[in-house]
Amino acid sequence: MSSSSFSVEQILKKYAAGDEQAIATYGKLCGAFEVFRQWDATSVIKFVRQFSGVADYLDHSCQRLVAGLVKVDWALLDGATLESHTNLLVEIALKHVVHSESVLNAFVQKFLAAVNQVCSDDGVIDNDDLMALPPGISRQRPRYELALAENDQIRIFETAHRALYVIIESFPMCAKTLLHSFQNNFPHPSVSTIRFHLYVRNILVATEYLHEIRGQLWSLAIDNLVALDVKNTSLDRPILSIVCVVDNYRTIGEERVGHERTGKSSV
Repeated sequence: MSSSSFSVEQILKKYAAGDEQAIATYGKLCGAFEVFRQWDATSVIKFVRQFSGVADYLDHSCQRLVAGLVKVDWALLDGATLESHTNLLVEIALKHVVHSESVLNAFVQKFLAAVNQVCSDDGVIDNDDLMALPPGISRQRPRYELALAENDQIRIFETAHRALYVIIESFPMCAKTLLHSFQNNFPHPSVSTIRFHLYVRNILVATEYLHEIRGQLWSLAIDNLVALDVKNTSLDRPILSIVCVVDNYRTIGEERVGHERTGKSSV
């Protein structure tokens, strides 16, 4: 998708004025988000960069376009483009209340780590079927690993935290909306434990700046960890999730301070 004749800003200005050609081009821009994962990395980055600085024009009439912007896969973007893109989303959330909830939800969804199942299909039983197995039958759980390199996944986590921090500092009333988003996006206990634990860990990191809902976030994390421990204990495979995650949390604050001093990742 290319806007060689007009910049995205010009297209949006004409779209707002009701220009027929701009309306058609706007539709093509929106449609591009549905297929651009098929493009090469250079084309994706070039396309996303075209939206830098256009937040003022993305009002209620641009809901379809904003819906595409919030679904961009950050793993496809280089560092500079990711920063520009998240800055755009932050501006959209702060300037256009109609989009705030969808932007906030998109940031929270970035705490759901991408994972791949790595064990063989032979003999593997889906988690949903484990409880139905009779006693004495081997219980084999699928094994997962991060789909991205660790540094890339951490970069996504930290970028989402920075964006939420900026929004909550400027718009503290959105804390309740964020709480609902954390609740609605919580991974089901049957999901891979690595994804589950990383989501919990990110919730605990978020408690450092989401002061208004800190207590509710802690309750959310602990309640879901208890549910996960009960499920796994019933399978004679306790994972001690509460001990592992809460114990790890004791060092999160120190790690984040170390990150600020050394530039290393902490999540």
